Amino acid sequence: GRGRGRRAGRERAVVAGLTVTGRRISQPSTIEDVARVAEVSVATVSRALRGLPNVAESTRQRIFDVATELDYSANPQASRLASGRASTVGLLTPLFETYYSSRVMAGVEEELARAGLDLLIRAADTPERRVAVTAQMRSLAARIDGLITVDYFGDAESNRTMVAAGVPVVTVGEAVSGASSVLIDNVGAAGDACRHLLELGHRRVALMTGTLRNGHASPVPQLRVEGYLRALGDEGIEPDPTLTVDGGFTIGGGVAAMGRLLDREDPPTAVFVLSDEMGLGALHEMGRRRLLPGADVSIIGFDDHAASRVVGLTTMAQPMTGMGRSAVVEVLRRVASPEAVPVDQTVPVSLVVRSSTGPAPNAR
Repeated sequence: GRGRGRRAGRERAVVAGLTVTGRRISQPSTIEDVARVAEVSVATVSRALRGLPNVAESTRQRIFDVATELDYSANPQASRLASGRASTVGLLTPLFETYYSSRVMAGVEEELARAGLDLLIRAADTPERRVAVTAQMRSLAARIDGLITVDYFGDAESNRTMVAAGVPVVTVGEAVSGASSVLIDNVGAAGDACRHLLELGHRRVALMTGTLRNGHASPVPQLRVEGYLRALGDEGIEPDPTLTVDGGFTIGGGVAAMGRLLDREDPPTAVFVLSDEMGLGALHEMGRRRLLPGADVSIIGFDDHAASRVVGLTTMAQPMTGMGRSAVVEVLRRVASPEAVPVDQTVPVSLVVRSSTGPAPNAR
């Protein structure tokens, strides 16, 4: 009742560094002080202030309020020693320079910053570095609480080594046994992209795929090719292998690949491009030849690059930053509950129609 409230108020005043007469005392507030005043355990205070799950929102807010009132500031080094954790999540990716990887990483950084945790990035952008990362996996695991990979696609042996290193692993863009995952349905999304062109009356639909750099063995291009072929097959259209070109998943590669398609005696009326970066190159080549996207040739990409909104590129939008944030939420769930079972999360991809697609010339 009122007595308890008055006692709590006096306790707050003293703990906050003030005597009942208003004279400031020198001792700084501690996490134990916050726990005592908020009437929770020290572990709950630590979890709440670090943004970890399994803390009721009302309790988390009460802890924040008390910490603010007591002017409590956590000592990161002491907190890490006390918890036995590094307060750091590792991130492993071979493709730093791609738009997709950069947006996923941005989502990871945003969510970790919100949780007050650090990010340790490791490059695996060459075969030699991939071998080195695998050899050093246990050493890396000793410095982090969990590991997130972005389109890593290691071989079976390196994946086993990664999962057995002793920290929770969440893979973005692929499924790995023993790890949680955040991914999309590449086959279904590619099929939806191709069907969009078929519904517009296009029958000569080219495919711009690519070989990734540095020997990066990703199954994603082949999964999207499968979706493209299924969509054609559903319409009874025999695929023309000569309409498949390699754009290397770069803007420059898209320019060159689109040039090869347009130089044909019988160019396609539409092109499904497996990444927006190649799609931007394809649109540039069309502009150089004074061709109108969506009228002369339709182009659909994949990703929803920021530039795609400016140039009117129709695309399959995947929530890249959201995938990064989801990966952090999942890795923290497993850090907080080591016995938790890994889960696979498939996130939706949506068709975004812009001016680069339109009816086939013979369908108008």
